Amino acid sequence: IKTIALVGAGGAGKTTLAHQYGRQDESNVIWEINAETRESLNGSFNSLAQALVKTEEDKKLWKRLQEIQDPIEIGYKVINFVKAKLKLNTNWVLIYDNVENMADIQKYFPLDFNTWGEGKVIITTRDHNIQSNKYVNSTIYIGELDQDQKFTLFKKIMNEGNINFFNS
Repeated sequence: IKTIALVGAGGAGKTTLAHQYGRQDESNVIWEINAETRESLNGSFNSLAQALVKTEEDKKLWKRLQEIQDPIEIGYKVINFVKAKLKLNTNWVLIYDNVENMADIQKYFPLDFNTWGEGKVIITTRDHNIQSNKYVNSTIYIGELDQDQKFTLFKKIMNEGNINFFNS
């Protein structure tokens, strides 16, 4: 699974760039996973699983999952549900936002094409050492934008490339 890391200071636009890539790639599923804490990871995966519920069978399975009392068991089952649904959706993009340490997201991270299916992963992080991780194929360093660059990027995103729509 192709994995790229966007590395830079907070507020440099890493997450915005990741979302923009997903939209331009016309991915079937684009999902941002908040990777700051274990709780935010679990919450993001629960939200993704809910968004992937499409059929009546999915709804019944999701309802049974919600009845599980053990948080460890439900976490495991939700991850497996997401894996199975993503495997059926080719061309997905998962954005792991604000990754501090790859070890913290290991069990939530798509490593195997046979289990997760065809997709791409974008990691946003401030950690320059992520380039050493064997699961990261490429690293792009993002510098901070000045005010004019921020405004131009904003206009392009909001108007799908038409930068003349807004005036000062």
